[in-house]
Amino acid sequence: MEEGLRLPVAMAVTLTGILLLSFGVAVLLRAWTFYRRAVRAVATVTQQDGQIVFRFQTQSGEEIALPALMRSTAFAEGEQVSVLYLPHDPQDARLDRPFNWTVPIVAAVAGLVIGLIGFVLVLWALGFLG
Repeated sequence: MEEGLRLPVAMAVTLTGILLLSFGVAVLLRAWTFYRRAVRAVATVTQQDGQIVFRFQTQSGEEIALPALMRSTAFAEGEQVSVLYLPHDPQDARLDRPFNWTVPIVAAVAGLVIGLIGFVLVLWALGFLG
């Protein structure tokens, strides 16, 4: 790589890593806050106008219909699934799936690795590493 480009490229890699790490940590904190306050309920999978809808009852007896975000054949009508919802805002509900943690964890780890690689590149560009 051309010597004049080493430092800007290294700094760009470091900044990309920091941004990705920040995004991952922010989403993890948001998810953690939600899960800490959420209440679990059992929802029944139904269909409405060709769309999957998860119907559940809150602790206070309110009936909630949570539409699926995308079309899916992963759920059969009548199937029971676990959902988490906020008692003060039951419309803020999510399927209780381990995948909910995957994206923020991957983003945070990738950001950490990319940021460390960028930091090493910065040290190399500045001449601290041979």
